Amino acid sequence: MATPARRGGRATKGKPEQPKTQASSGTPGASYRWTRWIAYSAIAVFAAYWGVKVFSDHRIGNYGVETDFYWKYGSAARDLLHGRIAIENYDSKGWGYPAAVALVSLLGLDTFRAGQLLALLSAVAAGALVYRLHRSLLGPGVALASLLLLLGNHSFLINTYEVGTDMFFFAIVLASIALLLRRSNPSVRAILGSGLLGGWAFSTRYNGLFLWPGARARLLLVRTAEGPAALRLRRAGTWTAGFLAAALPWLIINAVHTGNPLTNSNYINVGYAVYGEGNWDKYFYGGGHKIDSLVDIVRQDPGRFTSVMIKNTFTS
Repeated sequence: MATPARRGGRATKGKPEQPKTQASSGTPGASYRWTRWIAYSAIAVFAAYWGVKVFSDHRIGNYGVETDFYWKYGSAARDLLHGRIAIENYDSKGWGYPAAVALVSLLGLDTFRAGQLLALLSAVAAGALVYRLHRSLLGPGVALASLLLLLGNHSFLINTYEVGTDMFFFAIVLASIALLLRRSNPSVRAILGSGLLGGWAFSTRYNGLFLWPGARARLLLVRTAEGPAALRLRRAGTWTAGFLAAALPWLIINAVHTGNPLTNSNYINVGYAVYGEGNWDKYFYGGGHKIDSLVDIVRQDPGRFTSVMIKNTFTS
């Protein structure tokens, strides 16, 4: 009779061998091969089509979200290239996106073209990450379906074409998540890389902070390796160290310029979502409201604020 494996150790030679699956055997099956071919072909066609579309038709920004690029992000990127930081360009977000635009512009592009290229590269990376992550978790068929749905999503296409923080943020968030989830037992290097990307996501948009509790839950509550709880704590600490290493430079800069590492004006967007009723100018410039903090937003109408927050939590 086969001897059961010791807890935390290897099975003895007498244990019946488990049947090999496609994932465990390391030999891709036919479905794996053809779905992979279709997936990467779709990503290549997407990149080629939108590359031509972006760089031939989209020569100047639109009146919508791209006004933020002309107003803040482009100026911030140009300043960074000259070693300057004008803190007024960072009222609601950190330097993660302008720094990336500045880096891409070193290829000889102006900042708007660099932003376009960054959006396109981020979209391609996001598509590849979604496919690979879903393939490892859910199988090749579901992965292909999710990729095709993503590449045809209206919001995804808009953010591929337009210049802004959205697609870049989406790509680095996906990369951070993928490093933790693609394998049941991620390496220390993968954990550290995930933390670094998480910190850069936070420096791009402050809501990237959601990655921190999510990563800690993954590393502390989900079994990722044999061994004592101390090992899980070390892994969670490794992720946090990576996060802080990427986020701290911006937090220090923000603190030096404003006196608070977390200074930002995102409460304005919250107020508009609750009370704006589709008219930004009327709410912020014609209502006579004193709005200097999130507390002011809540105090304006606590009941309405609470009901809108609850509604937005459970509806799209």
